[in-house]
Amino acid sequence: MEKWGRRWSSASFLALAGLACLVVAIIPDGVPNVAVVCSVIGKFGSTSSFMAIYQQSSELYPTAVRSIGMGITGAIGCVAVVLSPYIVYL
Repeated sequence: MEKWGRRWSSASFLALAGLACLVVAIIPDGVPNVAVVCSVIGKFGSTSSFMAIYQQSSELYPTAVRSIGMGITGAIGCVAVVLSPYIVYL
């Protein structure tokens, strides 16, 4: 990650995840093993991108308020995860 930077790493992993998910959508039903492999690759890409973005966001806060900023960001993320299923009903 130090060689390419955090932005390029997260963008590359997001592109990998998106491409793998698109491949899963166009795979015929007769080859489930390929769909599983592409799904795992997509999960790898999204998880790797999350780790790069999480590390980058912690570096954006000044040292004095880093723990408060990351705590608030994590709390808002948890609230969003809880409320996201109800968006369908809006």
